Amino acid sequence: GVKLGQGSAGLYFQASDAATAGGEAPSLGRHMMLGLNEAGDVFNQGSFADATLALSDAVSVGAFFASSTSLTPIEAESGLAAALNQDASQPQADMVGLQTSYQVSQGVTVGVNYGRLVEQDQFLGATTMGAFALGQSTTTQTYGASLSVALTENLSAVMFYDYASVDAPAANGSLYQGVEGWAGQKFGATLALNGPITGTDVISFTLMQPLHVASGNGRAKVPVGRDYDGNVIYELRDYSVDSSAMPLEMALSYVDLGETVSKGLTLAVDDADARDRQGVNFSAVAAFKIKF
Repeated sequence: GVKLGQGSAGLYFQASDAATAGGEAPSLGRHMMLGLNEAGDVFNQGSFADATLALSDAVSVGAFFASSTSLTPIEAESGLAAALNQDASQPQADMVGLQTSYQVSQGVTVGVNYGRLVEQDQFLGATTMGAFALGQSTTTQTYGASLSVALTENLSAVMFYDYASVDAPAANGSLYQGVEGWAGQKFGATLALNGPITGTDVISFTLMQPLHVASGNGRAKVPVGRDYDGNVIYELRDYSVDSSAMPLEMALSYVDLGETVSKGLTLAVDDADARDRQGVNFSAVAAFKIKF
């Protein structure tokens, strides 16, 4: 089948899961959005499509596409963009995903997938522009595998692992020389219960390590002084982004597809490094839809 949506991709695909029979593997779209962390926030007001085609009783292929809403650039009034005399606009991002799934046995499905995320004026969700741009545009490719298991008629579990490679060609006027082959990963598991209260609802709990860069090297042009004529002297220096941090994200969601009113609520906690007690954030997202 084919699904189209606009707005919050996360809540949309959870609602789609609520309408499926227990034990069915979640859509590829939801798989691709899970664990994107800040890089996925740009799609909160975007458009997306998800399609699945069964090649046989056991084999199916899926495709996913998402694009952020492009807004007209506006003149920046403050901050770094204003200091650099640049326009401020909604970052543009596009994402595609492909997946092949194989049903090993009744209720057990394995899959392999590929994803490609291209961001403009941001790097894994962080704004990057002007003299401090890490690249002209950021391309993140993911290669992953997933396992979906129907534990009971209505209770299912999904586990996934994605390896990521990040590249960004050097941007004009930037002090950074671009990014090549930075490595990262995201992995986690989701437990979902279909129809616990109304029969058209789903409760899900997700525990995962969101997408983050674990290793990589780069070069930057650093100002180190001035010559006798006042010209700035630059020096190329290497730097490393190797990280041993253990980011952690937990989310509890409830979505109900009622005949007249559909509603959803997601409570999330994310920690930049689970080994300490700093950088912990709490968030809540609610959504309602009334049918006329």
